[in-house]
Amino acid sequence: MRRRQRRTRHDARNGQPALVKLLNNTLATYNLAATARMLSLAAQLGVPAKSLFEVIGVSTGQSWMSDNLIDVQYDLLLKDVGLLQGEIGLVPAINLNDEVEQAILHARALLGPDS
Repeated sequence: MRRRQRRTRHDARNGQPALVKLLNNTLATYNLAATARMLSLAAQLGVPAKSLFEVIGVSTGQSWMSDNLIDVQYDLLLKDVGLLQGEIGLVPAINLNDEVEQAILHARALLGPDS
């Protein structure tokens, strides 16, 4: 039986591990926000959010964040996005503003309590 080993990244430069964490968690937030917004858009277009969610889970839109939309602690992710923005200003491509939380909560509501 093969043993699984946890991957670790070592970087001796001062401050780099914290910055890498912020960058990774911001990417995770992009994935979570995109999933939430696509579920909302599907509902607006008459496509049941649960149906799209099932498709996402087995196709190219799938990510760890989409798989864990219901349970992920997004408040900690949003905190890290804020910390990164404090360091570099606006993050590229997508403005992760206050609407992200509402999009996530809305997507969770669309998926229902038994998801």
